[in-house]
Amino acid sequence: FCYLLNIYISLYNQLIKMGFQQWMILVVVIQGCLAQSPVAMARFRNLRQCVFPDLGVNGENGPIQSCSFQKQQDSSALSVSWNGDLRLLGPDSGKGACRRWFFTINGEECAAPARIDLLLFSEAGEGNFHRPAYLEGLCTGIGKGDVTVEFNIGACDRLGPGYVPGDAFTGWQTTSRITLEEVDIKNVQEAIEVN
Repeated sequence: FCYLLNIYISLYNQLIKMGFQQWMILVVVIQGCLAQSPVAMARFRNLRQCVFPDLGVNGENGPIQSCSFQKQQDSSALSVSWNGDLRLLGPDSGKGACRRWFFTINGEECAAPARIDLLLFSEAGEGNFHRPAYLEGLCTGIGKGDVTVEFNIGACDRLGPGYVPGDAFTGWQTTSRITLEEVDIKNVQEAIEVN
């Protein structure tokens, strides 16, 4: 039905220019069909950015900041990203320090296709370097509805024992951001692949 109505778009535009008001019902139907068309869906973006000026969190464990989101579709993926400044200051001597920054979605790390994280390692005695950081990933299997995304810091759980937490800092003298976007993946030709 919508496909056939798309044929009449040019006719509809001409009638509106000529002032035919009785076509207003057809306008609503055509607009509804266009909103469901693949072209219109490709232009639809469900996007949210949470901005944190001068965040300045000095801590080695737990949530740093969160951002809420309203996901519209069960079949879509959620793209999450963090942009900001990170620092890890190691000990004066010893094995070094390691901290991991990661996302949780509704209290859990992403399971499909994999967790979304980064880590910083700092040798003992290394200087006080603040680094720009960008972390991004897609997470699937999240139902539609209210979603809470948290950016967290914690231990480097894949390393052996002996590493200390160090002195971690997130968002020093910069504006930090969490950006969330719903991504329609049902028509994507290439699957998300984990190697």
